[in-house]
Amino acid sequence: MYEFFTTFPERHKFGFNLTNTAEKYLPDSAKLVVYYEGETLPESTSKVEFVKFDPTASNIFCERAVLFQSNKIPPLTKVNSPEYISRQYYMWDAKRFCWKSYCMIQHMKRTSSKHTMWIDSDVEFKKQITEEWIKSLIDTECYGSFLDRPNRYTETGFLYFDTTHSYHKTFWQDMCKLYDDLELFNISNGWMDCQAYDYCRKKAESSGVKFFNLVRPELKDISCEVWEKSFLKDYSVHYKSTHRERSEEHTSELQSPMYLVCRLLLEKK
Repeated sequence: MYEFFTTFPERHKFGFNLTNTAEKYLPDSAKLVVYYEGETLPESTSKVEFVKFDPTASNIFCERAVLFQSNKIPPLTKVNSPEYISRQYYMWDAKRFCWKSYCMIQHMKRTSSKHTMWIDSDVEFKKQITEEWIKSLIDTECYGSFLDRPNRYTETGFLYFDTTHSYHKTFWQDMCKLYDDLELFNISNGWMDCQAYDYCRKKAESSGVKFFNLVRPELKDISCEVWEKSFLKDYSVHYKSTHRERSEEHTSELQSPMYLVCRLLLEKK
């Protein structure tokens, strides 16, 4: 069984676009697990399982993170405000991005699937998925798969993990230490889930553990989002937002100049 998993709160209705397309397009050998942040769990199906997200650890971390964040983000700064974005305050918003990491930690304690894949809730599948496509995202000699962005931080909208790998337990012990022991705040280039993942990945690589970069080598120099430079683009769309409804965003993003340039470049390849 191939297992995708994600999380989203009740107010982010666009998450159901992912669950609906998963129900429609996932093969029988795959399912999506949703760690739902809401009072009432939606009904599960054969391909989409809703699980109650436990916020206990996340809430404790957020309380402890206040002091650290106050040194990086002015107290009255609003999330996604022009100042928040232009000054890149989001890079230090550990409270905002810890939920994703704690969802991953929760899932790794629960899953029995060998092949487990994180997928952001603002992703949608766009056509029937095959096992061959899923296998193309996996290198059997590697512990995980990721979308590399050189000189930046990993795009963590999709991550693959082999839970039977000998390093799996160590990787997630390191992740837990970052949050539960507040070691995240020792990282110098940001406190998002991306930097947390990169810290654990690079530590694993220093021990000889291999990771599969999903960015296609022949497309690595094209200037556009790494999702568009991987095989993920053939079956899915990543809308890169968790704060707006998708109905208007579908058209605006797909028709943006950057998106169209990327598509033209990729088609020429």
